Amino acid sequence: MSIISLSYGMDSVSLWLSFFTSVVMLAVCIAAVHIKKRHKLFYVLVLLVEAVLLHIYSIRDGLLLCAALLLLAFLFLLLIGIWGDEHSERTARRFFYWQLAGIFFISMSCILLIGSSDQYFQFSNVQLGELPLASTLTETADHDQRILAFFMLLVGLVCYIPIIGMHRPFLSVYRQSHLVVSVIYSLAIGSIGIYISYRIGLVYFADMMHWISKPVIWIMGFQWLLASIGLWRQQNVKSWLAYIVWGQYSILVILMLSGSEIGLTMMWLQMLSFQLIIALLCVLLTSLYERTSSLQLEQWNGALKGSPYLTGMFTAALCGLMGIPGLSHFLGTYHAILLSFPISRWITVAGVLGMMSVVAYNVRFLFRLQQGQADARMKDIADLRFIEALPAIILLTFIIVLGCYPIIAVDLLEYELHQLHKFWEHAVAALPEVNASFLSVFDFNSVAWKLPVVVSIAMSLAIWLVNNRQRNINRMLMWQAIYHLLTLIAVVTSAKAMSAELDITLTILAAIWYAVMLLGCYSMFRTVLAPEHMQIHALTGLYHRRPILAFVIMLFLLALMSAPLSAGFSYQLSIIELWSAYGQYGLIALWLISHTLMATIPLEYIIRMYITKDTSHDVTELMSVPVHWYVIGFSSLAALIGLAFWL
Repeated sequence: MSIISLSYGMDSVSLWLSFFTSVVMLAVCIAAVHIKKRHKLFYVLVLLVEAVLLHIYSIRDGLLLCAALLLLAFLFLLLIGIWGDEHSERTARRFFYWQLAGIFFISMSCILLIGSSDQYFQFSNVQLGELPLASTLTETADHDQRILAFFMLLVGLVCYIPIIGMHRPFLSVYRQSHLVVSVIYSLAIGSIGIYISYRIGLVYFADMMHWISKPVIWIMGFQWLLASIGLWRQQNVKSWLAYIVWGQYSILVILMLSGSEIGLTMMWLQMLSFQLIIALLCVLLTSLYERTSSLQLEQWNGALKGSPYLTGMFTAALCGLMGIPGLSHFLGTYHAILLSFPISRWITVAGVLGMMSVVAYNVRFLFRLQQGQADARMKDIADLRFIEALPAIILLTFIIVLGCYPIIAVDLLEYELHQLHKFWEHAVAALPEVNASFLSVFDFNSVAWKLPVVVSIAMSLAIWLVNNRQRNINRMLMWQAIYHLLTLIAVVTSAKAMSAELDITLTILAAIWYAVMLLGCYSMFRTVLAPEHMQIHALTGLYHRRPILAFVIMLFLLALMSAPLSAGFSYQLSIIELWSAYGQYGLIALWLISHTLMATIPLEYIIRMYITKDTSHDVTELMSVPVHWYVIGFSSLAALIGLAFWL
C-alpha cells in the first residue's frame, strides 16, 4: 500500500481552470514589468506558482494535493515577504502559519476518509472526483469517522475561503503585499478553496455539505452585503481590491451550495469570469500605479482625463465586475440572486442591496477617475502602451465572448456537473445523524501508545519549545538532530508495539539521509560564517551577498522541514501510512502537529536570508573558507538528491 499515488487526470473543470490560469498568469507577468526589485527572482517564483496551480488542477490524489498546497504556501511566503510593504515580513509569516493550519486539517480529513471504510481503504488514497468510490463510501463508511473528516475539511477550508470573523488574515495579505502579488493571491488561494470544496466536499461529503448549506449561504449573503458596503470606506487601491474579491467569493459559495445543477454550472462560469476580470484589473491598476506612483484613491482623481483607451478598458472591467448583461459576470451574479430566493427572500434582498452598492460605488469611482479634480502631475498621464494594451485586449475579448456565448464553457461542464448533481440527490437522502460520538476516533487506548512513543512525541514538542527562540545555529542543528532521532525511535517502537512489519531498509536509508542532511547543512553554514558568528542574525540579507550559497542553504533548510520532494517527506508519509493502517489517528494528529511546529524553525532562517530587510548587523564573514567545507556541503547536496529519488 502507498498512501500517495501519482494519479493525474483532466476533466472539463480541470481543463478550463488550467487554460484560464495560463492566460491570466501570462497577463499578470506582463503587468509585472514595472517591478524592478529582484525581478528575475519574481518571475521565477510566479512561474513556479503557475506550475503548482496546474499541478493542483490535474492531481487526482488527495494527499498529493496537500503536498502541492504546502509548496504553494512556501512560494507565497517569499512573494508576500520580499515584495511587500513595511510589515510584509510579519504578514508573510502569519500567512504561512495560517496555510499550515489549513493544510493540516485537510490532510487529516483525507487520512480519516481513507480509513473510514474497509472497502474504500484498499485504494489507500483519496481519488478526487471518483463518484463510484464516493457511493461506496456513503453506504459502508464509519459515519462517526466520516463526520470527523468532514469537520476537519470544513476547518481547513476556512483558511482558504475568507469568511467573516476570520477575514483579517485575508485582508492583511492584500494591504501588506505588492499589488501584483495581491492579484496572484486572489487568483490562487481562494480559487483553490473553491476547487477543494468541489473535488472533496461535494463528492465525498455531499450529504453533509447539504446539511450546512443553508446557514453557510446566510453567512455568505451577509458577507456579500458587508463587503459591498465596505467598499465606500476604502482609501487604498489594494484594500478596495480586497473587498471586491471578498465579496466575489461569497457569490461563488452561494452558487456552489445552492443545491442546483445550474448553480454548479454558473459557479464555474463565475470562477472563470472572476479570474479574467481580476487579471484585467491587474493590468490596468498596475499601469495607473506606474504612472502616478501612488495607490491612494484620492490621488487618482482625474487620472484618466487624457487617456481614452485606458478609460475604455477601465469602464469595461468595472462594468464586467458589476454584472452588466453581455459580459461574463452577468449570468453568475444573476443566478446567485435567483437561486438564493428559495432559501430565504432576505438573502436575496441582501444580494440585491449589495449589487446596488457595488454599482453605485463603481460608477462614482469611474466618475472621479474621469472627471475629478486632478493634481498637476496627473494631467499628462500617458495612455496604454502596446505591452499593456495587448493582454488587456485579450482578456476583455474572453470576457465578452463568455458573456455573449457562455455555451462554449458550459457545454463541456454540463455532463460532469449533471452526474455530480444526480449523485448529490442520492447522497442527501442518506444523511446520518450528527452527534459527539465522532470524537471517539481520537481515543488513545491503543497498544501503540507505549512509553517510548509517548516520550518521543512529548520530547518533540518540548524540543520545539526550547528551540523556537534559539538564536545559535549550532544548537539549532543539535536539537534538529535529536528530533529526527526521536522520529526513528517513534516509528520503530510503534511498529513493534503493533506487531507491524517494518521496512528496515527504508528506515536505514532514512537515517542515512538525516545524517547527511545535518552534516551538509552545517558545512554550508560554515562556508559563509565564521565559528564565532554562527548566529541567526548573521544570515540577514545573505541572498544579496551570496545568492548561490543562500539558495543551497535554503535547500538544506527545506530538507530539515521535510518539504515535499525530499526524502524526509517520503519517510514522514511512511509513518502516516503505518499508523493509518492500524487506525492510530490520534498519533497521526499529534505527530503532524509536532512536525509542523518543528518546521517553523528552519523557516525563520529562510525568512532571515530572503525577506528580512534589516541589514544593520555588521558581521564579518569568512574571507577564506577551507575547501573541505565546500566539498562536504555540495557532496551532501548531491547525496540528498540521490536519496530523495531512491526513497
